Amino acid sequence: MSLAPELSVVGEMKTKPTQHSVQEMRRIGIQPDILVIRGSRVLPKEAKEKIALFTSVPFESVISNPDVESIYQVPRLLEREGILKPMLRQFGIRGRPAMSAWNAVADKFTDGSRTIRIAMVGKYASLADSYVSVNQALIHAGAVNGVTPRITWIESEELEEDRGKLSALEAFDGVVLPQGFGSRGVEGKIAAANHARVAEIPYLGLCFGFQLASVSFARHVLGMRNANSTEVDPDTPYPVIDLLPEQKEVSDLGGTMRLGGHDVFIKKSSRAFQIYGAEKIRERHRHRFELNQTFLKQFEENGMHYSAFSDGGKRAEILELDGHPFYMATQFHPEYISRPEKPEPVYVAFVAACAGRSEEAQRRPLKIRSLAR
Repeated sequence: MSLAPELSVVGEMKTKPTQHSVQEMRRIGIQPDILVIRGSRVLPKEAKEKIALFTSVPFESVISNPDVESIYQVPRLLEREGILKPMLRQFGIRGRPAMSAWNAVADKFTDGSRTIRIAMVGKYASLADSYVSVNQALIHAGAVNGVTPRITWIESEELEEDRGKLSALEAFDGVVLPQGFGSRGVEGKIAAANHARVAEIPYLGLCFGFQLASVSFARHVLGMRNANSTEVDPDTPYPVIDLLPEQKEVSDLGGTMRLGGHDVFIKKSSRAFQIYGAEKIRERHRHRFELNQTFLKQFEENGMHYSAFSDGGKRAEILELDGHPFYMATQFHPEYISRPEKPEPVYVAFVAACAGRSEEAQRRPLKIRSLAR
């Protein structure tokens, strides 16, 4: 793969960088079979011919790879550019792969759908790639629902410094509280989880977002002042989130978390069962703390239901709130198994709820106060 930069002054895509790169490769004994040329637009035929001539790569093996609206269009683009023919010949493969299934998936990401606004409240807002798996899972779910999520990253510490900014969340169609560690920005996240509950904004909590939604409910509904996770406050009088029992004696934390796939069992009389349509699912995990089930009865009696468990009931996995348009959180990481052709169900349900709120907002316009960085 090589870049064909374009000089805006003359509007010409330059092939010299590719020529020199191939020359350097050939100098150490490597002759490319296929060249994929990146650029802002389709590589002109004349430029392809020049590259083929000066690199000794067949013309049909010089493939243009211009910018596209969505990453999911790239396989179809490369197929149309003819990359399969030299590839199949090189590997001695007969026949031609069927692209129809993938193209059907790609079409969902390019249908010009309407947008929904989602607030991602975290402490790595300046590093958007920290949540790349969450971003992509939202995009997958948006394609199924015929909407395009527009994500605004909000620093949770800003909400701590100015609680008045919480009202800005009401301009969004949904709030996501993603994974994270440590105490920095936690109070802002707890406040966001509570505001989404009170203002009836669709809410999806992921791992830490599951834990802090529980903390928020304990404080603001159950009256447990200073309830917290022992990760954040080891001396909290109400440790609604506590260390996994098997972690109690662990001093070296590296690589000791509860990791990987675990079976999760869902109660039939739950929203989670309606979403997943199964009593047993398998999801991936990455955590060290969990719900302290000492408080489970108090949560349940006040409308916060824990509808899925694992390890024989030892670990709470999904929470959902009575009487709310959509307020759910998972201890597991559903984004880890989301795929373009098979979006994760809880993301699909969350985005559908956001789309419903968006339609309502269009009928009753909201006053927007931006928190975008």
